[in-house]
Amino acid sequence: MACRVTSPTLLAAVILLSGNVLAADPIKLEPGVDNTETQLMLYTDQGVVEQKVPARLPAGQSQLSLRPDYHSWQMDSLQLWTESKRGDQYADSISWLQPPDNREQLIAGMLGNEVEVYRTGVEAPSKGRLVYWRNGTGILQWASGRQEVFSADSDVMIRSLDRGPLGSQRLAPPLMAEFSLDKPASSISLSYINQNLGYQTWYQLITDGEGKGMTLIHDALLANNSDSDYRQVAIQLASGDTGAVPQVMMARSYAAGMAEMDNQSQRRGDLYFTAIPGHHDLPPRSRQKIRLSVMDDLKGGHYYQYRFYGQSQPGNRPVQGHPTQMIRFNAPTDLPAGRVRVFEEDSDGRLFMTGESLLEQSAAGSQVLLGQGEAYTVEIERSRLDVRQQVNQLIVSWQLVIRNRKKEMVQLRIMDEDRDLLRVDQLKGVELADDGALTVNLSADSEKKVFFSTVYQRKQ
Repeated sequence: MACRVTSPTLLAAVILLSGNVLAADPIKLEPGVDNTETQLMLYTDQGVVEQKVPARLPAGQSQLSLRPDYHSWQMDSLQLWTESKRGDQYADSISWLQPPDNREQLIAGMLGNEVEVYRTGVEAPSKGRLVYWRNGTGILQWASGRQEVFSADSDVMIRSLDRGPLGSQRLAPPLMAEFSLDKPASSISLSYINQNLGYQTWYQLITDGEGKGMTLIHDALLANNSDSDYRQVAIQLASGDTGAVPQVMMARSYAAGMAEMDNQSQRRGDLYFTAIPGHHDLPPRSRQKIRLSVMDDLKGGHYYQYRFYGQSQPGNRPVQGHPTQMIRFNAPTDLPAGRVRVFEEDSDGRLFMTGESLLEQSAAGSQVLLGQGEAYTVEIERSRLDVRQQVNQLIVSWQLVIRNRKKEMVQLRIMDEDRDLLRVDQLKGVELADDGALTVNLSADSEKKVFFSTVYQRKQ
């Protein structure tokens, strides 16, 4: 049987072609370049990012390189995929080298470089090649071939003499992703959690003094504490308790719904997502305050609330105290939790900051209660008049002397929050509300005495 002889020239061409295929440069992915589509789902302490980046990947085997923000991205949440009519195709594998994140690792990156070692109190530095470094101890090899062992503590500085010794390949090594595609792709999608993104919710509540007409202003303070640059992004703000969701699953599971993001705020389960209209820039290390809404003509009012624990009364000595000023109104829409600054507007339109409070996440239509500081203009003197025991119960008789120093009527709610309280009875000068609170109205510049008894369960 005759043997076919392969031409040396043809063989060389095949080898060269094969080498070019195997040694093809990875395709560089650059999130943030022109035409990148970015969507951010911001939580108070992190953000879920989804981006679609123009990039051409061929059919078959291909390799992609990307430089993440290692200090901010949660790398175990990173997902890379291409989109097609047949479904998403994910990267076969994603691999990376951890960049140096402390002094020990940075100096180790100088191994093999010409360096100078400076010591406190020594004028001339030692110069040579760093041939060993581990756990704060290094070996410096001089030009003569002699070696010097040194320890690098806080009094030692090492300076590299090589040009660009700690370039991006060492400080921010690229991530490599392997793909096996059925068809070429024109873009790559990626999602990840950026732990240095977040936001804060702030409110301004403007009252007319009586609290009958109120305006609530809702602002969001967006924060990008990372080195990632986000341009012209669509943003939604998530509020509520996410529970113990494994973070490695969050990026793709939450980002899956981001493709349908619009300018409508909405509920998803027990979380509320506030859409920020338009597109916004979030450069590295930046803040941005955005006004989300202004809600006028909220109906509500002011009252004062006095809380005590009956069984903690120190003997029969009178106890002096002040109630807390409360503001109440019905939530006009779902309201994320946030801090509230309360302002009072006078007849000339001037605003006076009168308090600060915390607003808990509230559903539309629910009652919002904001507690402020103690009201020094309303005084309460609580006295225990009598104590009796009956079987497994303790009965206490009370007298409260209430003084209103204000120039207007006030409403006071009194609550005994002792966990062993069974009931309140024998009322005089007060009324019992449905929620168990005692209510009393005091006219301007007045004093009033009220009486009641509380019954507590006695534990055996």
